[in-house]
Amino acid sequence: MEAAAQGLRTPWETLYWWFARWRADGTFERLNAALRERLRSRLGRAPLPSAGVADSQRTKTTGVGGEKRGYDGNKKVRGRKRHLSVDTEGLLLKALPSTARRSRTRTG
Repeated sequence: MEAAAQGLRTPWETLYWWFARWRADGTFERLNAALRERLRSRLGRAPLPSAGVADSQRTKTTGVGGEKRGYDGNKKVRGRKRHLSVDTEGLLLKALPSTARRSRTRTG
């Protein structure tokens, strides 16, 4: 990110401020929804999906920085888990990161 910030000649603090603001106010989620609806329409599909698929993936992580991590005894993995929900075209509906110990029954 520093290299990109230097290429743009924008201080990284400014870029991060905007990123944090857009993340907090839901700009990225609204942008993703608008792009997904537009692409679905171009594909001849209804803008809003009527079906989707949910799955999760565990990822190994180090103990340095970042959010909490957990230990999944079933897979013997220490790290994080990401839960994804996509429509029938494979377009992202929702992403939710969590600790690896979070079970499927608790993810809702």
